[in-house]
Amino acid sequence: RTPLRLLFPPFELQHAHYRLGAHTGPWQADWLLGAFLLVRRRAFDAVGGMDEGYPMYVEDIDLAARFAAAGFERWVLPEAGAVHEYQAVIDKRFLSQRNLWHLRSMARFARRHPGLLLRRREVTPV
Repeated sequence: RTPLRLLFPPFELQHAHYRLGAHTGPWQADWLLGAFLLVRRRAFDAVGGMDEGYPMYVEDIDLAARFAAAGFERWVLPEAGAVHEYQAVIDKRFLSQRNLWHLRSMARFARRHPGLLLRRREVTPV
């Protein structure tokens, strides 16, 4: 979310993390981008829905963490698609309001899910 991505391009440096490349079908994921989610109402209600305490960003990661804790699976279906009009303008300045919201949200997530941040998981390349 900062101009540092110009020096360290995330998609190039984290190819395996983002599972870029050829996909052979659906896979389970730790979390999914909140811009496009299909969620069963029963699961959404079971975890208490979205946490409105997040000012912006990270609420999708929190939701996925609560789904996992409740025993619900999270799947990526590469054949499904949506267009999200990403506003790249937010990455132009280091200290913007959006970056501060992001930091606040990350701090909230760390307080709510400290065990998840201490666990390291290896990613198998596609």
